[in-house]
Amino acid sequence: MVRLPVVLTLAMGLAALAVAESGDDGEKAFQALCGNEYKRVLATPDTADDVALATQLLGVAKAPDVEAALFAVLCQRIYELAAKAPGGYPAAIAAMQLLAEKSPEARADSLEKIATIRQRQFDLARRDARAEAGEALVEALLAAADAKESKGSEAEGLLLRRAMGVAASVGLPTKNDIQKQVDRNAFRMRQRKQVAELRKRLEAGPEDAASRKEAVRLCLVDLDDPAEAARFLDESIDESTRKYVPAAAKGVSAAPELACLELGQWYHGLAASAVPMSKPAMLQRAQAYLERFLELHQAADARRVMAENTLATVQEELARFGTASAAPLERNLVLGVRFFRQREGPLLDSRRKPVALVGDYKWADDDGFEKPTQTVEFRKAGATWPNEPAFMLRTGSITTWAKCAADPMTALVCKGLPGQSGNIDYGVFIQGGKLCSYMGFPATSGIPIMTQAAVPANRWSFIAFSWDEKRMAFWLDGTPVAILPLKVPLKLTDGRLEVGIDTPGDVEYFRGRMAAVHLYNVFLSDKQVKDLMKYEAQFMKMRAPAPGPSAK
Repeated sequence: MVRLPVVLTLAMGLAALAVAESGDDGEKAFQALCGNEYKRVLATPDTADDVALATQLLGVAKAPDVEAALFAVLCQRIYELAAKAPGGYPAAIAAMQLLAEKSPEARADSLEKIATIRQRQFDLARRDARAEAGEALVEALLAAADAKESKGSEAEGLLLRRAMGVAASVGLPTKNDIQKQVDRNAFRMRQRKQVAELRKRLEAGPEDAASRKEAVRLCLVDLDDPAEAARFLDESIDESTRKYVPAAAKGVSAAPELACLELGQWYHGLAASAVPMSKPAMLQRAQAYLERFLELHQAADARRVMAENTLATVQEELARFGTASAAPLERNLVLGVRFFRQREGPLLDSRRKPVALVGDYKWADDDGFEKPTQTVEFRKAGATWPNEPAFMLRTGSITTWAKCAADPMTALVCKGLPGQSGNIDYGVFIQGGKLCSYMGFPATSGIPIMTQAAVPANRWSFIAFSWDEKRMAFWLDGTPVAILPLKVPLKLTDGRLEVGIDTPGDVEYFRGRMAAVHLYNVFLSDKQVKDLMKYEAQFMKMRAPAPGPSAK
């Protein structure tokens, strides 16, 4: 029988925080919070009380006002307790996710610990759950590899090779992409050895201009490490390299407006002479700077046209390398939900990195979910998120895969206020089997803005919807089907974002299956929609449907 203390009540938690504020470190604050109970559960052979205490401590760690030193100790203790038994694995993962998000210095170690737990879950998984457990393990291994400070290291390579082995064993569609990362890691390891040899050569003869120039090139281009390249700069290096390398070392966000344009063009030039293994990294750097420039530079002038043209060229070149065709929109992703797991809730997704959102997002109701899978069936259930400032979009887009029942009824994704007199800020719906929207409801008196695009029943379709303050656009399977004017002013409220449920007015539920729901802060182009459809199809383990004829 598990005996839980009263010490973890809110009042005692606040007392522990007071200890931390007095100048004592996190360990002393932890002992004040639950030191005796922690020692007790460690002394018992039963792991149930360890997991129970870890679960309670997780609630304390999630509190917004936990002092930083105590927070770090809490997360580590939760992991140690919860990792003792399979029943505690979700809490162990949650603690390390919290620590990775809030403590950059602990991110790499935390993500490796998540991978350790995912490996245990994979090893224990039944045959029918092995593919899903393998997918989660691969995600964790790739995240841990990406967090390694030194790219091209043996540690990164080991994680990538493990991910490749698991992906191959369960037949994940991403195994080819992972193999590219393994090859890139091996390439960078070879380049690092060359840099080490050049460094020794320069220590013996600093006047060796040829070795210095090659060291800069290897670090800057092949290793994609401008900060390391900056260490080799001197007057023997050409003026443009001396100008741009220190600026690139500071990162995209630190670059002023005009510098973003210059750095984007400079990196595009570096890509032209780079070897195939290094070219995608240079193009991605160019893309990031050009996108940043277009965000900052609102004037419709020659510089903007230049940036747009160069960016289009960069994206075409990236596409030829098979590099994340949806990557141009990564910076515009507000919310992504790709994989749905029954007990864990949705995993937020932004291609390569976790989406930064405030709050603790959970399913509103999980009674209608089928077995854990990549998709979720909505019968009398939906997913909701509280309103966030990021959701207040006057210009935005929604994309999703949907497999509709014969009469799917209502909302795929919408944002608005509940109740009979509620407002729908934005959203994409299906009514009478056709795509539509209720933008501006109730100003439209509840009359949907209809298209003639019929959504097929009982097969997967890719649906995209964009809006701004003057118009809305719909796509079905990559084909534009309607661009319609917004006849009433766009009204934004503090209503929540909903998936598979429509609560403004009468509560209605989507009937069918959905996956890969994404919300962007831009109005999509036809090409971006096609790229997104193709990109997301690999995660659906299906071939992207061929675009059909337009039905405007």
